Amino acid sequence: MLFTQDYVCNKKPDQSTIVSVDKGEPRKKHYLHNTSKCSVYQYQLDGGIITDSPESLNKCDFIIEANPGKKIVYFVELKGRKIGHAFKQLEGTASLFCTPEKCAEFRKVYIGDLTGFEVHARIITTDASEYKKTPKTHERAFLDQIQKLKHKYQIQFNAKEKIVRQAQNPEAVDSI
Repeated sequence: MLFTQDYVCNKKPDQSTIVSVDKGEPRKKHYLHNTSKCSVYQYQLDGGIITDSPESLNKCDFIIEANPGKKIVYFVELKGRKIGHAFKQLEGTASLFCTPEKCAEFRKVYIGDLTGFEVHARIITTDASEYKKTPKTHERAFLDQIQKLKHKYQIQFNAKEKIVRQAQNPEAVDSI
């Protein structure tokens, strides 16, 4: 486990579907279908593990950890329309894992290590008007950003990172 048991959101780690929901706007959701029935741990990072942080500390909404034969972590950012800010939140999260001393709340409960994990980044957006105009440009920018994070933080990001536009795909889904 990456964090202490106190911060696990899903109480049944082998449940079939794990849903990450924005408390402020329940339309924003990410679904992870656990077809392998492995243990999955969902942590709410923003507003859960980290509740009292400066505005400058960027972090994603959820961290989901699974082990279906290999160690996998999802960084999930539920976003309205500011995709550019979502990139900063993913980078801030990567930075926290590499330098946990940046945030006392994070350091207190972080008990794992990302070494050996395959990391997936997800941006779930409900109103991506900026994205609609140039989806290929945003996808390319996202992949470029992920490449920079790989090198900067030595994190093994998966090559299939994606921005999911919720209006086109009401169930933003991943399966393990």
